[in-house]
Amino acid sequence: FEYLHLELVHYYSAKYLALYQSKDDILFKEELKKSLKTIGQQIGIRVIEKKSKDIPFFTDQLEIMRFLCKNIWSYLFLKNIDKLQTDDYGVYVLNDVKFRFINKASSPTVKNIDLIPYTWLACGILEGTLQNLGYNMKVTSKIVNYPSVIFRIEKLS
Repeated sequence: FEYLHLELVHYYSAKYLALYQSKDDILFKEELKKSLKTIGQQIGIRVIEKKSKDIPFFTDQLEIMRFLCKNIWSYLFLKNIDKLQTDDYGVYVLNDVKFRFINKASSPTVKNIDLIPYTWLACGILEGTLQNLGYNMKVTSKIVNYPSVIFRIEKLS
């Protein structure tokens, strides 16, 4: 799954780079993000169908987030999420201290900003999973200290 992810990012990067001529172009980044998140959403929808079929209905959002952090994340990334935080406004922050998908994609000369596209598939997976459970949420990511990634989940208005 890890190498398939790398190839997806490389394929779509090359495809949109040919169209927009620069990785700094806003349209390049938006198209790449849209494509990777869409693929991730389809993966998330299918994974949650498979993993939650034997589980009774969830009672609240926090219970769903815990399920995502323990069951879904470990199924896809072979480890639990390292930290789950929430606030009173329905915003959840998931911290993966050693995100596997950017380990293979980087070298000492790569900047954190260049690694962000490698997190967009995971953002899409989380969005698709939540969407299939009836929650319309937006997931954003930020690389704090390589290879630590923070995923922020908030309800769409």
